[in-house]
Amino acid sequence: MLPGLWWLLPLLCLSIPLLCMRRLGLAGLLLGASAMLLFFNLQLSWLAILPSKASEHTIAGQVVEFEQSEYGPRILFRLRQLDEQHLWPAPLLRLYLSPSLSLTRWFAGQEIQGRARLKPLHAVANPAGFDRERWMLGQGITATGTVQLAQLSSPHAGPHWRDRWVATAEPLLAKLEQGAVLNALVFGEQHAISSATWQAFRYGGIVHLVAISGMHIALAAALGWGLGRLLAIPLSATVLSRWLPPACALGLSGFYVLLSGASLPTQRAFYMLCLWLGLRLLACRWSHWRIWWSTLALMLLGSGWSLFNSGFWLSFLAVALLLMLSLWWRRPGLWRLQLGMLYGLLPLQIALFDGQGLLALPINLLAIPFFTLLLIPLSFFSALWVPVWPTLAYAGFWLCDQLLSPAISGLVWLTSRFDGWFVLSARQQQHLWLGWALPIVWFFPGGRSLVCCLLFAQLCLFIQPAPGWQLHVLDVGQGLSVLIQQGTRGIVYDVGDRFPGGQSLAESVVSPMLQYQGIRQLDYLIISHDDRDHAGKWRWLEQQWPVHHLVSSAALHRAQRTCLAGVKERWGELTLSWLWPLTVVTGKENAHSCVLLITDGRFSVLLTGDLPARQESELIRRGQSPVTVLLSAHHGSASSSSLAWVQATRPQWVVHSAGYANRWGFPRAEVVARFNSVSSSQMTTADTGAISFTFGDESVAVTAWREQGPWYHRIEAWLGRD
Repeated sequence: MLPGLWWLLPLLCLSIPLLCMRRLGLAGLLLGASAMLLFFNLQLSWLAILPSKASEHTIAGQVVEFEQSEYGPRILFRLRQLDEQHLWPAPLLRLYLSPSLSLTRWFAGQEIQGRARLKPLHAVANPAGFDRERWMLGQGITATGTVQLAQLSSPHAGPHWRDRWVATAEPLLAKLEQGAVLNALVFGEQHAISSATWQAFRYGGIVHLVAISGMHIALAAALGWGLGRLLAIPLSATVLSRWLPPACALGLSGFYVLLSGASLPTQRAFYMLCLWLGLRLLACRWSHWRIWWSTLALMLLGSGWSLFNSGFWLSFLAVALLLMLSLWWRRPGLWRLQLGMLYGLLPLQIALFDGQGLLALPINLLAIPFFTLLLIPLSFFSALWVPVWPTLAYAGFWLCDQLLSPAISGLVWLTSRFDGWFVLSARQQQHLWLGWALPIVWFFPGGRSLVCCLLFAQLCLFIQPAPGWQLHVLDVGQGLSVLIQQGTRGIVYDVGDRFPGGQSLAESVVSPMLQYQGIRQLDYLIISHDDRDHAGKWRWLEQQWPVHHLVSSAALHRAQRTCLAGVKERWGELTLSWLWPLTVVTGKENAHSCVLLITDGRFSVLLTGDLPARQESELIRRGQSPVTVLLSAHHGSASSSSLAWVQATRPQWVVHSAGYANRWGFPRAEVVARFNSVSSSQMTTADTGAISFTFGDESVAVTAWREQGPWYHRIEAWLGRD
């Protein structure tokens, strides 16, 4: 959990003696930790006055950015006042616009007042998949919501100069086959790139070339330096000849940082450039490492949210690796640089994305010279002419498109025929990290002994016995998805929701969790009934994974099985007993939910879907017995989990799969009280994240992901609301 402000006192008391002893490195580290602690406490303190449940508030502040997303129009908003209370520092919010405001023209810099429904930053929390909370904190966003009413304080304000520049370029780029990629390459606008193209970039390991980074800024600086040298020719006898090239380099690179949206990698490159040029002009000699550390400190002091930004760390680590490789090899070739970068970035790549592109090395050997020497300079030069001479700008973009189209077509063809993305399970990641460290520790003093220790650790991992069967209740928001696991075999019960934009929890949570747990085959894919928050994109999951049996109460597929009460079957060491429905049904209603009892003879798990109380009464009449773990029906709705049902099942643990601050108030207070009356331990996925039960011979181990994960997953506890 995030330490409180009182930790500042011991940190400062320790740093002062170190400063007096001239231990500047350690003292600087403690002072930096103090600054980060102060930053996060100040930035998050305003959440204490924001209720944990979504509620409506009066807001006032400034629009930072407007964008069209797949979920509708939204803005980044700097909140100055909340319910007429001034906030400092002003937090950054992501706000969606209600349908009544979707046609309003929104521009960066506009001041607005209105009413919005707000809630603290919260997203699903699972061991695998995209960590949206970390990503949003990396952007500085600490709350989300929906604007209900808004009044513009400056209704006649026009768009920002960058918005006008991009708006002028978009019609030119729209005529080109790869216009969306060029828009991202030049202006950092990535929203229009198709998912298929993004997947090709990811599998090919060239996302870093499309995202505007230090390479783009370096090219802009080089172009500015050359321009300054030309302008300085007639001024060779004056002092301006010395200052003009670096001034033009800083001016043009700084302009490009603003034009491209000022992402963290571009800021890092610009700060490094400023330091290097400033030291050069002042005739000060700093090592490359000193510049690297100074830039890192400046970035973190400027915004502590950079700590959570994956692009920030990938960018800085890449520069550090380049410096180390240049020391190891005086003039490393491109293939050595790529091999060193691939090896050095591997642990961070696995930690952030759970996988690695296998085609990254050969593709980058071809793509880096192509992008660096040809495509980026030409596209940047074309972008400069957009507001001045659009015809010339379009000619340059057209030439870029002619060069880029066959390259991207070839990349898509290659990545579609060769699965270029290798995903590692949790155990495989442990083996990889130990194997990755072997060549490094070899060169340490006593390195051979350390290598022997690492090899012994690898052996222990290999012979470590597999855990007993496991139940994973995934955090899918307002929905349900459960994974039952025996070794590398699994059963998935429901797949969560799907969204209007096309995304689904099956893609973002269920499939990554299967990969992370090392599941190789799905013996059963069970869809309890045909409700969107349970069925989601089940067909996508079936196409991605080998499914032996598709089971549902609804008619989903010709080859499926129908769940019917009375059927029992063995699955490894477990017995699967179908308890509901009694007859063939349509599967369209909650009352048609498949009810499944899983037991090993000692412990049992009961999955009930959205079964209402009336059907619970029928199961009681048929002899329902107590269970170890119960998933509350209908996410903890009062229409289910009757007192008679609670007393009949008497679960040791109850899990409510419900969304954070959901508008129905699930799990309902009366349901929680009923389970408390039989002394059941209750957990809600909105509060705990994914929950795992490991069933041993005599006991059950319970793990809640938010308790095991990083501190930002437990902000509610830090605010004292648990």
